[in-house]
Amino acid sequence: MCEIKNEDCTQRAIDSYTQKFVYPCQNHENPIASNCSTVPVNVRSLVYCSGIKYGNDKEWQSMLEMFEREPVQVERDRLMYALSCSRDTYTLKRLMNMAVDINDTVVRLQDKSTVFSFVGGTHIGEHIIFDFFIQNWDTLYNDLKDQQTLLKRFVQASLTGKTERRVQEIEDFLAKNKATTANLDVFKQQLEIVQTNAKWMARNYKSLVEWFKNNANSGFEEIS
Repeated sequence: MCEIKNEDCTQRAIDSYTQKFVYPCQNHENPIASNCSTVPVNVRSLVYCSGIKYGNDKEWQSMLEMFEREPVQVERDRLMYALSCSRDTYTLKRLMNMAVDINDTVVRLQDKSTVFSFVGGTHIGEHIIFDFFIQNWDTLYNDLKDQQTLLKRFVQASLTGKTERRVQEIEDFLAKNKATTANLDVFKQQLEIVQTNAKWMARNYKSLVEWFKNNANSGFEEIS
């Protein structure tokens, strides 16, 4: 319910973040999330995300420090997901800069592409991740050209969309970067996915808008 902006759920998640995560960890002799958090495991991702989404820069910085200290991978993933929930574009770009910096040790090499997946999965992140990717493609390619699996994951997380405009943007990017993209099949695969999405939206978007206007009690926010 929090995903559709249910106010009661959102407030309960924020309260849980403060009372069951922030306070216990502030007063814990070993402030590692997997040790000090009392948030039920099955809702930790939601609660942590809500705390960051509706928090401030201080909250985000504290979460980053918790992430850096956390030794348990499953909990690191929850904390990393929470970091991507910020609504501040500068903060999200800061997180992505950590991910593309091969020498940055806060985000481990095996986690770097996951940062992009998490950021791209947010409403704000999906609007900035593509531009960030193309601006940093040369760096990514030079650093990861010998690690094809990891490079592929970055591409999959960044080249998404559902509009003809995005299709054109990807085609333009590929045309300008043939030397570094031509031999990577993942680019063709992602382009085909976006083309399929764009065609589906062209066929069905108007009818979907009309359906939600007539049936959704919470209203419908058109896709920008």
